[in-house]
Amino acid sequence: MRTIFFLSVLVAFLITGSCGKSSLGEKFYTINIDNNSAGIVYFYAYDEFSEIQYPDTVLPSTNPGPTKLGSGARFYIRDREPWAELINELSSDTLSIFFFADNTYEDSSWSAISNQYLILKRYDLSIEDLERINFKVPYPPDETMEGIQMYPPE
Repeated sequence: MRTIFFLSVLVAFLITGSCGKSSLGEKFYTINIDNNSAGIVYFYAYDEFSEIQYPDTVLPSTNPGPTKLGSGARFYIRDREPWAELINELSSDTLSIFFFADNTYEDSSWSAISNQYLILKRYDLSIEDLERINFKVPYPPDETMEGIQMYPPE
């Protein structure tokens, strides 16, 4: 009997967790960042609180603390507001995501990275771009990213 109760609770938890809502019933909107490369990368996404926003694509003067992403790993950028609303709050309705090589980020000063613009890739994504790729952002870019503004260009 105790096993049946435990399994019932477990199944109920799994069902509620798969509906895009947290255990408290709140819905989260997610952008998936996928590292499909053979190595580690770091990434950073500008948001409404960033010191710099698109169309200005310089890197900030202070290290923003990019997220480390291992080979084959996925990171979820989650928010309680729909991404359309959040991106519309940005100065140019564009979300910039920067990718850095692990050896560059780990072995160089932030001032060198910033001044020499030592990035692997920058994606400039509109809400239409994100919707078209189903909020799944791969690094390196694949065929789903065709037509999306990137620097350096493909």
